[in-house]
Amino acid sequence: MSSSLESAPTPTPPTRRSQPPSRVTDNGIKQKSQELGMLGKVFGAREHVPSYVAGLVTLFLLIMIAAVLFFPLQGDITKSQAVQTLGGFLLAALGYLFGSASGGKKD
Repeated sequence: MSSSLESAPTPTPPTRRSQPPSRVTDNGIKQKSQELGMLGKVFGAREHVPSYVAGLVTLFLLIMIAAVLFFPLQGDITKSQAVQTLGGFLLAALGYLFGSASGGKKD
């Protein structure tokens, strides 16, 4: 009888996985959220805000150009004048986007 008890494997105690301290992570997230503020949650960190705003302006101008092309205009302005005006602003916004993406590097 004693031989059957000796041959049975002994169970190993379960090991605990080391978990990151949640307090530090939670505090970091809360602090970052407070630094961003309400608009920061939409646009992100300060270094990305100008690109996002220029992107929104670009999107808005594209919608406006499409509206000018497909809907009749009232007043003395022609469609070509409206597209030229909006197109100038659109090209300026795109120039800013691509200029900031390259970091202002000159080749």
